[in-house]
Amino acid sequence: QGLRWLVGLHDARLNGILADDMGLGKTVQVIALLCYLVEVRGEVGPFLIAAPSSVLPNWAGELARWAPRLKVVDYHGSAETREQIWLEQVGWGPGGWGSCVYEFLMGRYDRPRLSRLRYCHIIVDEGHRLKNAGCKLNSELAHYRTSSRLLLTGTPLQNRLDELWSLLNFLMPSLFDSGDDFAAWFSAPLDALRGAGGCGSREGDVLRPFMLRRLKESVASELPAKSEVVLTAALGPYQASLMDIVKNGFQRAAAVGGINKAVNNTVMEMRNICNHPFISKLHPELGESFLPHTAQRHCGLPPLVTLCGKMELLDRLLVRLHNHHTTGGCGGCGGFRHKVLLFATMTRALDLVEEYLEWRGFEWARLDGSTAAAERGALIADFNRPDSDTFIFLLSLKAGGVGLNLQAADTVILYDTDWNPQLDLQAQARAHRIGQTREVRVFRLLTAGTIEQHIAAVAEEK
Repeated sequence: QGLRWLVGLHDARLNGILADDMGLGKTVQVIALLCYLVEVRGEVGPFLIAAPSSVLPNWAGELARWAPRLKVVDYHGSAETREQIWLEQVGWGPGGWGSCVYEFLMGRYDRPRLSRLRYCHIIVDEGHRLKNAGCKLNSELAHYRTSSRLLLTGTPLQNRLDELWSLLNFLMPSLFDSGDDFAAWFSAPLDALRGAGGCGSREGDVLRPFMLRRLKESVASELPAKSEVVLTAALGPYQASLMDIVKNGFQRAAAVGGINKAVNNTVMEMRNICNHPFISKLHPELGESFLPHTAQRHCGLPPLVTLCGKMELLDRLLVRLHNHHTTGGCGGCGGFRHKVLLFATMTRALDLVEEYLEWRGFEWARLDGSTAAAERGALIADFNRPDSDTFIFLLSLKAGGVGLNLQAADTVILYDTDWNPQLDLQAQARAHRIGQTREVRVFRLLTAGTIEQHIAAVAEEK
C-alpha cells in the first residue's frame, strides 16, 4: 500500500508526507520506491536524501541491504573529504542516490554546488524538523530544484496546527500559501474532535492526497506489545536541601531580575537537581566529600548513587535487569539477557550514568550529539549483533531518539521526561518497531513531588 501510494504521488506529480507511525519501515518503503523508479520506470536520477547525521549510517546500511546494486554517494565528512566526493563521485549516473546531512545541504560552500543539480526526488527524513516555516533548513532547501519532494516523519503534528501547515507549505507553497487560512479552515473541527482520537471528513478530504499515515495497531498487529511503567523516586536529603535553596533564591531573583527569567532559571535548576545533584550549579566540585560519611554511603554504594534518589532507583532496576534472564529463543539453549536503551535529555546526566556503569562493571555504549557520524553505524551494528556483550546503550534524546533501528533492545528507560511527548514516543520507537520479537517495556523515571511530575503532566495533556 505504501509503495502504491508513493508511486501514485509520483505519477500525479504531487509532493507528499509519508507519516506512518514510528517503526513501520518508512525507510524501506522509500528504498522500494527508488528501486521501482529505476528498474521499472527507467528513471536516471539523481535522488537526494536530506537527513540528520545520526540517521545517515542507517540509510547507508538499509540501502546496502535492500538495494546493493544502486550507486550510493554519502556526502559527509571533513571539508577535504566532501571536496573529494564532489569531484570524484557526484557525477551520479543512472539510479544514483545521494545522502547528505542537513548541515552540509546548508553549508556555505556545499549548498551552491549541490543545488546546481536538478534532482528527480528530494526526500527529507525526520521532516518534522521543517515545522518552523522560518527555519534555515526550510529556506535553504528552497534553493534545490526537484521534480518531487517527499517528507518522512512519524510525528507530522507535535504541538500546534501551524507546524503541519509549515510542512505542507514547504511541499506545495502555491496551494498552502496562507497559514491564517489554513488555521481558520482546520481549527474549529480539530477543537471539536479534541480527545476523540479521530479526524473529520474535512481534514481527511483535504490531507488524503498528500499524506499517508498508518498506525502500528492497524497494520502491524503481529508486533509484540509495549507497556509503560512509571517509577517514582524520592528526593534524597541532599537534593531536598539544594531544592530549598533554589526555591528561596527564586523569590529574590523574581524581585530583582523579572519573573520570566527567574522562572526559566529555576525550572532548569530544579530539573538538574532531580537528574542528579552533581549537575546542579549549587554543588561545588567534590562537594560530596564534605558531607557526613553516613550521608555519602550506605549498603556499599558510592555517593554517586546514594545522593540521588533517581540514580538509586536506576541502580536497583539495572541490577535486576542485568541479572534476570527471560526464556525464549531456541528452546534449551538458554534465555535472552535483557538489553536496555537509556535516554536522557541532558548529556551531563549521561556522563554520570556512564560513570555509574563503569563502577558496576556493566557493558555499555553511548551515542549523543558529539558522536562522529562514522562511529554511529558501528555502535548500532555492534549493539544489534546477537552475540553482542553490550547490555545498555546510552542515548541523548535528540541525537539518538530518531531514525535508529535498535530492535535488539527489549527495555527502554526514560531517565527524564521532555516537555514534548513526541520526542519520548520517538525514543520508545527505536526498540518497538517492525523486527522486534519481544515485548518492549518502557520505564519512565520521575522524582516525586517535583517539577518532573509537572512536566510529565503537561506532556500527557499535549
